[in-house]
Amino acid sequence: MLLIGIVRCGHCGYTLSSTPNTKKYKLKVGTEVKKRTLKYRCSGKALKTTYSQKRVENVVLDEVLQYLDHLEQVDLTKKLNEMKKRNGDKDETQLQRLSKELDDAREEMNMYKNEVKLSIKRTGRFTSELLNELIEETSQQIAKLEGKSNQVRHKIEAKRIERKELETLQHHIPNWRMVFN
Repeated sequence: MLLIGIVRCGHCGYTLSSTPNTKKYKLKVGTEVKKRTLKYRCSGKALKTTYSQKRVENVVLDEVLQYLDHLEQVDLTKKLNEMKKRNGDKDETQLQRLSKELDDAREEMNMYKNEVKLSIKRTGRFTSELLNELIEETSQQIAKLEGKSNQVRHKIEAKRIERKELETLQHHIPNWRMVFN
């Protein structure tokens, strides 16, 4: 039985369980035949109603198959194109801007480090205190930019995965009815 523990009684809401049902009848030739089938039975205390397995399962299966047929008609191409337009360019542009800012900050850091070498030789233009402050500020800026860049990369990757999953879904939807059957 397909729906044991899933389907509920329409009267009281209790789950339906299975119960054997035996019918006896005589053939024209006089032979007695016993036919044993399973039925769904309401497990509620008030009603001890039974329902035909074929009848219950056919209703549910018809609904499932109608839903699967409806899914085949869904065109996800439009949704995929909207996602690409809405999100792709903006995030990529932001990542490029952050990468440029990060490259500039790293170049600035290298300049300060080179200035430290000159300062040690006493030929530099900055005091060691000023260089320490500049290096600290630039280090914090680099860390902040790296964090933002990583967030944008993760966002881009999540959207790429979502698009990929939708494309996979679009590819497999037409096969769901066949797989289900």
